[in-house]
Amino acid sequence: MPFYRGRLTLSSQVRPLYYLDDPETLAIEKAAFVNAALELLQHSNSVDVRVQEIVRRCGGHNAAFYRIFGSKEGLLLAVVAEAVDRTATVLRRRMAAAAPSARVAAWVEVLMQRAGTTNATAATLPFALDRHRILHRFPEAEPLLTLPLREPLIETFREQRVPEAEMIAAAAFEMVMSRQATWIALEHRPSRQEVQSYVALVHRLAHAS
Repeated sequence: MPFYRGRLTLSSQVRPLYYLDDPETLAIEKAAFVNAALELLQHSNSVDVRVQEIVRRCGGHNAAFYRIFGSKEGLLLAVVAEAVDRTATVLRRRMAAAAPSARVAAWVEVLMQRAGTTNATAATLPFALDRHRILHRFPEAEPLLTLPLREPLIETFREQRVPEAEMIAAAAFEMVMSRQATWIALEHRPSRQEVQSYVALVHRLAHAS
């Protein structure tokens, strides 16, 4: 069944691709392909999915797919960026709701809790396992794929006047994401105590000087 039920499916099969010149229609079609890919990735341990499966899942067709993304690589980049943006949205919401002194803890907890539940783990697994392979394939896209997750911590460190906030946030990011990936790979559900130990490590890293 197509993921996005409101999009043009039957008519788009027969209409020329100029209908994609409309920005709103293009955004709807793009979202349908990306959402279909994200659904499929919940049942995979790799971000490498087949174009045919994505097209079939969303009820679209190959011509529209290649018009929008250009290639399978273009889709992969869009899918990873969307997954990162969704997590970044949760990060910012949780951190905004926390007291200033608790924002570092909120940042760590959101990322670590991706390993804590079945649904979150399934959605995160392919990205966690393939993160460095994706960065190797798209080195120029590194800011797009990591900065949305690092930036809230950078901003918090700057507010706390942490020296070299960007470098410390980058180190904290790598430490937390590495542990997240390890827990996910091992199918380990972290306890609150384990998560809080990483909160303490990030605080220690930030205030070591």
